[in-house]
Amino acid sequence: MNKYFSPALLTVFIFLLSLSGLAQTDPVCLQALRSARASYEQGRLQELEYTLQGCLDKFSKAEKVEAYKLLVLTYIYLEEPAQADKAMISLMSADHFFEINEGTDPAEFVNLYKKFRKDPIFSIGLRGSFLTTNVNVQNHYYIFGNGQGTGSFSSNQKLVFGLAFEKVLLKDKLVLAPEFMLSERSFTYANNNIFGTDNVAQPTSLTAQISQQLLQLNLIGQYPFKKKFANNFFQPYAGAGLSTSYLLSSNFEEAELNVEPGFEDVSGAPLDNTLNYKTLNFSAILLAGVKFKVTELYVTADVRYYWGLNNVVNTEKRYSQQGKNVEILNRYGYVNNDFSINQAAFTIGLIYPYFKPKKLIK
Repeated sequence: MNKYFSPALLTVFIFLLSLSGLAQTDPVCLQALRSARASYEQGRLQELEYTLQGCLDKFSKAEKVEAYKLLVLTYIYLEEPAQADKAMISLMSADHFFEINEGTDPAEFVNLYKKFRKDPIFSIGLRGSFLTTNVNVQNHYYIFGNGQGTGSFSSNQKLVFGLAFEKVLLKDKLVLAPEFMLSERSFTYANNNIFGTDNVAQPTSLTAQISQQLLQLNLIGQYPFKKKFANNFFQPYAGAGLSTSYLLSSNFEEAELNVEPGFEDVSGAPLDNTLNYKTLNFSAILLAGVKFKVTELYVTADVRYYWGLNNVVNTEKRYSQQGKNVEILNRYGYVNNDFSINQAAFTIGLIYPYFKPKKLIK
């Protein structure tokens, strides 16, 4: 088998070597950077621009930062402010996360750097949430009087996704962070004695799942506790806001009514019960999380809680004999209580910051 695979392996090896070569800086340009460094240290500043000419686009990221930093310092000392500004913008474009060292960098360089916009104009990205739903019953309603208040709700977990936007405000003290999510929520209703009859051997029981699809707009404000932490790699934050959800659809599904012996159990296809719920609902949000810098992106992770602010049930349609509600009421014996919906979530995100360096102070 070696005679067949050896040429292929050799071809792959040569290909990888060629890629490795492409990834390396031209030796001529590496020598040019060393020469520029020496020219700066020896005070031969007029030579530096010519030395780096033709190589700035060929350097690696770290080499570009060093080269542009040398150019900024050179133009500062040659009293060419327009050229120094241009070189500073190039430096900050080469490394959006470049930061000065006030302990070692020349004061003139530090002062010039502080006159430029360093933060991203905005950030965009994706977020995903693992959600659990808690039904908070406010008032009980029933069809069969003895069964009032005997049912309970349990949560079903959902994974949802959406778009995220971030904008830094108030000199890094506030981040406006709205989200637009295609969301779902699901919960199961169980009542082991829905008819409330105690004189039968097997009480009638009902289980059913209610699943809803929504468009959700989260208006969130974040407070970053510390802008610089562990070299800007790790940043904790807390936030609060308001969530508005628009109900797209709701289904009464996986329903099963187990009746007393001698009668046939009831089950069937999902039933649309969208009309039983309000279209617009509101929740308050509290969250706490962390942001990690990974290359040119941020990864976010937070835990959050949504407090339902209103009864989600359309009370006017509670006993409506319209559409599929006829089956839900009369076939399964289910009617909605008044309830709000609370949700807990673990959310992760991938955020891309968009930078555009600009001089803000003349």
